[in-house]
Amino acid sequence: MRLRSYFLVASLLIAAPALAQAPKFAPWGVDLSAADSTVKPGDDFWAFVNGGWDKRTQIAPDRTFVGIDSVLNDQIDKDVRAIIEAKAANPQASGRLGQQIGDFYGSWMDTATIERLGTAPLQPYLARIEGVGNKAQLATLFGSTGFASPINPYIQPGNDDPTHYEVNLYQGGISMPGRDYYLLTGEKYDKFRAAYRAYVTDIQKLAGIPDAEAKAARIVALETAIAKIHWTPEQSRDAKATNNPMRLRFPLLSTKRGSISFPRPFATSRRSATAGSAASTWSTDRWVRASASSTSTPTTRPRATGRWAN
Repeated sequence: MRLRSYFLVASLLIAAPALAQAPKFAPWGVDLSAADSTVKPGDDFWAFVNGGWDKRTQIAPDRTFVGIDSVLNDQIDKDVRAIIEAKAANPQASGRLGQQIGDFYGSWMDTATIERLGTAPLQPYLARIEGVGNKAQLATLFGSTGFASPINPYIQPGNDDPTHYEVNLYQGGISMPGRDYYLLTGEKYDKFRAAYRAYVTDIQKLAGIPDAEAKAARIVALETAIAKIHWTPEQSRDAKATNNPMRLRFPLLSTKRGSISFPRPFATSRRSATAGSAASTWSTDRWVRASASSTSTPTTRPRATGRWAN
């Protein structure tokens, strides 16, 4: 969803002229009242510089943070909304791309039709999930648009060679913010887990899925098992440990805990980066990171590489 939002904003910038609005600047200078002179800078420099501001500033009930970022985000939201609503008001006059933006926004905001349709638009997706009967079909589903996967792909410049882009795979499969929400003990995390299980139950009931409570328990149990084999945030930030380039060979990874044939998702969603390769085995019990990078020279054949960490 976030990536789609980036593409939408980029499209808006292309489709619409810049807003004719004078830039806004706050008064220049240093606000000494934001500091806290009772704190020694060597003990806590952030509190020394911002302690006064921190004490008098409240986070709004509907926000998780406050600061210049929230001010800029609010203004960006207002500007983008104004552009989109203008496209939706007269989509035919906005060109092909503008009409697509206006129509998409209009369909999103058509709550009457959404309520009338109910869960009917979900049924093809639920039917595909229900039809999965083996690992190969599951791997194919993971690579299909509209379905979540325990292995999440993203693209970025290569760690060793930023002139190449890499398709990376990162650990996924959980819905709460991180593994700690599933594994840490104490009342705080017990409440998180109880609230999440209730949420999963309610979502299934709203979708008309039978036996929602029992299925929610199995879903949470599966995500907990996945969380146990996730790397910690500290491990995932280790640039050296997560940088293990290798050429794709088949089978690629296999462990005692099991393996899964995994070129299928990539062949399903896009042409496989390793054309001509029949199969590849990706371990599901380790943090896996793969990359397929190619030079910017069109005549150069793509170079398939992978990364993993045990």
